[in-house]
Amino acid sequence: MNETVKPLTPVQIHSPRVIGALYGLFRNLEIHDESNQLFARLTEETLAATSSFEAEVGEAFTLQMYGQELVVCSRLLRLDDASFERASKLAELLVRAGIGALLINSATAPGDLHQFCADLAVSLKGEEGTLQSGGYGEIRFARLEEDPSTALATRPEQLALWLFATLLDLSSELAEARGRGQHPSLLPLKRVLQRVTETARDQGATFQLLPAVRDWTDDLGLAHRAVCETLTALGFGIRLGLDRRELLSGAIAAVLCRITPPGKDAVKDLLAYQGLGELGAPVLITAHDALHPSSEAGLCGQLLALVRSYEDSLSTAGGGLAPAESIARLLASPPAGVEQQLTSLFATWQGREPLGSAVELDNGRLALVFGPSSHTAGQSRVAPLEQGTRLGEEIDLGQPGAPRIKSYPKPAEVDLDLCRVRALN
Repeated sequence: MNETVKPLTPVQIHSPRVIGALYGLFRNLEIHDESNQLFARLTEETLAATSSFEAEVGEAFTLQMYGQELVVCSRLLRLDDASFERASKLAELLVRAGIGALLINSATAPGDLHQFCADLAVSLKGEEGTLQSGGYGEIRFARLEEDPSTALATRPEQLALWLFATLLDLSSELAEARGRGQHPSLLPLKRVLQRVTETARDQGATFQLLPAVRDWTDDLGLAHRAVCETLTALGFGIRLGLDRRELLSGAIAAVLCRITPPGKDAVKDLLAYQGLGELGAPVLITAHDALHPSSEAGLCGQLLALVRSYEDSLSTAGGGLAPAESIARLLASPPAGVEQQLTSLFATWQGREPLGSAVELDNGRLALVFGPSSHTAGQSRVAPLEQGTRLGEEIDLGQPGAPRIKSYPKPAEVDLDLCRVRALN
């Protein structure tokens, strides 16, 4: 494999140590006496972990709770089994005390942490008003203002962005491990993709746009391509009416197919992974059909093979086509083993100008496609790019007198990274 693999982020690397230290400290609140040697050691370990986290990550450790989901420094956290159990219990404990967010930085004094623990212990016994905001030096906390089990339901777009970032981190870790010849448990991937699948049903447009958040002047890394293919396949699968099990197994297969070294033993390699449970068989079947498409392949396998072919054509190695040109090529020559009807449905779903693609208007302006026209079938809604990194007011190209699309710039011809566009941040 010649494609690059992004390393695991510092937040993901160093969060488990802090979470483990906090859990160990807070679960022993009954011995919060400063003279207790065990409690003194747990306090020391917690302060050392938070200081190390801040030194490595570059910002103070900040934890937010949303039901079973934990967000550290604005990144949705995904953990191994042991860390996930500790994190869940830590979140449950803080929620019981009415705490929705907690910040501990490297300047926290042991005495302030002792006092916070003492008041936290009393608060957990049901005595309201014990915890005092701003009364613990460098420790900061926010009150729980809403039910954490439903908090993210009111922020679906934020959840979609967190899930995208988390899936990208996790795919990078899996690809890096596979490059070393290792096969870590796929349970964390399964958990994240379960949330992605659930959220994508309501936030399909957001997830369809996210694969376009890339620097088009450079090829994607291995993990980023895996995530783009996963989200595209998931969105198309939802459009086709696939059930939850088919969507989840197809999404897992999409990640594995891209990070697995190509060759005749690619499917055999997947047998070494653990953690899929009852999804193991459908994931393997979908991966086999996607890597070896034929007329006998199932719908999920053909769907994934089609999406992989589409993504390949967008890369420099595949000619660096613009999305609209790639769709046209697929229609003219569907991938081997993929039915023409499925290809046509994919083209219809993506639209003549796929969401997030760049277009040049006949007035000379560059714009981004944001969806279908509300006035004319076959036309699009676009947002012109202003001053390099700012999007202008949306234009419906289906309205009378609206500009027309002049051309579809190839990715390499457009120096645009949607991550820098302020309107999308």
